[in-house]
Amino acid sequence: MMALRNQNGELFRGLDPEEDRLSIKYRKRSRNQYTIQVVLSVSPTLWKRITEAGNVNIDLRRVVALDQSPLVQCKRCLGYGHSKKYCSDKVDLCSHCGRHHTIDKCTERQTSSPPSCINCQRSKQEKTEHNAFSETCPLRRRWDAAHKQISNPEIINENILNKFLGILIYTSVIKFSNTRAYWSEKFGYDHIKNNGIALKKFEKIRSTLHFADDTLCLPKDHPDYDRLLKIRPPEETLNCQFGKVPLDQRLSIDEQMCATKMSHYIKQYMPNKPHKWGFKLYLICSLQGYAHRFEVYSGGGSKNNILPGEPDLGESGNTVVRLARMEQNQQPQSQFDKSKKERVAITCPKVIKEYNAHMEGVDLLDSFIGRYHITMKSRKWTMRLFYHFLDLAVINSWVMFKKVNNIKGNDQLLNLGTFRLELAETLCKLGLFANGAKQGRPSGSRIQRELVMKKFRGPAQAIPLKDVRLDQTCHWAVWLDKQQRCKFPKCSGFTFKMCQKYRVSLGDTKKSNCFYKYHNEE
Repeated sequence: MMALRNQNGELFRGLDPEEDRLSIKYRKRSRNQYTIQVVLSVSPTLWKRITEAGNVNIDLRRVVALDQSPLVQCKRCLGYGHSKKYCSDKVDLCSHCGRHHTIDKCTERQTSSPPSCINCQRSKQEKTEHNAFSETCPLRRRWDAAHKQISNPEIINENILNKFLGILIYTSVIKFSNTRAYWSEKFGYDHIKNNGIALKKFEKIRSTLHFADDTLCLPKDHPDYDRLLKIRPPEETLNCQFGKVPLDQRLSIDEQMCATKMSHYIKQYMPNKPHKWGFKLYLICSLQGYAHRFEVYSGGGSKNNILPGEPDLGESGNTVVRLARMEQNQQPQSQFDKSKKERVAITCPKVIKEYNAHMEGVDLLDSFIGRYHITMKSRKWTMRLFYHFLDLAVINSWVMFKKVNNIKGNDQLLNLGTFRLELAETLCKLGLFANGAKQGRPSGSRIQRELVMKKFRGPAQAIPLKDVRLDQTCHWAVWLDKQQRCKFPKCSGFTFKMCQKYRVSLGDTKKSNCFYKYHNEE
């Protein structure tokens, strides 16, 4: 690295300390026993300068530096996206003619016959007269562009991310076996098709969504190596928000499973759990099922990793811990005896009764997740854990919603399924304020109560959610063919105007400007 810096000073000139990043990622043996292959990790700015220069000087050699394709092509089946080690085929294909033999035994190649790409034949391309490894193959160029992501760069803002999360929450209540069915003409859901994002955009966000910088990942032999670095930021953010709620007097601490059978080294097998395979989490919950904190189990640590002051209890610590006296306050308890086939009286300590009475918080949370949870499949272990984190956040918000409404004396509470649907609809329809004003409003607003009362008096149009009604985004007035009754409270007039976003007819006259009041007053 010293020679690379000293002999190529123009590449490092004028770089900031953050951009001047050059380190060795790993070393690899080469065929020549006197040389090794070194893989360097550089910043994006330095990578751009090196590839634009085309070559760099190292000692007495000029090394060619090109932007090589990250595309992987199998040498057995000649397909893309996997190597020969993970190929399911058993017979090699010829890259010249596409038949079941290697290229050195190809008779057509020996007779100088034109090649025929097997990949272009499978995809029914017009031009197939080229080798399967040729860089001019149109199918290879398409795969290469997808891996480089040079076409249609994705731009995600807060509004698009809210719609993405809203669609994920929709899928936890309304379930289809195929993800694309939510956008289909026959089975598609209106809130996703009309108010969400397009199918291709949703799939692209789901495939490219990352939560941490992979360049910050340390080697596995490093003492500070973190196995959960790629999912650590959302875990820490949610724990910070969950911890703002004061703790109750009695809490329950237990383990939970994020069900999955994907191949990963931190996946656990718990035979006594309903879902035996998955990622294990430790949670501290209240008796109502609110998760104050959670932690993903990343595997056992080193035996030498002992905190200072910890006594060594040996292989079995149960030989050291003993009760100093008999447990007091023992209470009679009945239990069914299988041998006698009748209920018998036994003594139960009070501490056991207290434990059983206040250890249901995590189990209650598991029952909430079992009713409605995101079942969308993904090959990434980070996305599977992210779906579970999102379920925990939704359930915590629902538990706090019930607690606040019980304090206020509101008996009309939403069940978990309805709460998820309204939350998803709000995320899909909610826009951003241009002036950055606060979007939260008191739940007991005057217009919202009068809208509900007006709907009870007779046939009426659907009442939009309050946050969507006041989001100041895309509420355009469209003209109707026939007059309809104005839906603003205490207004009995007729109008030809309707809000395009949620299809509610509203008047707009000099005396009563109902359209403006409906979208600005609480």
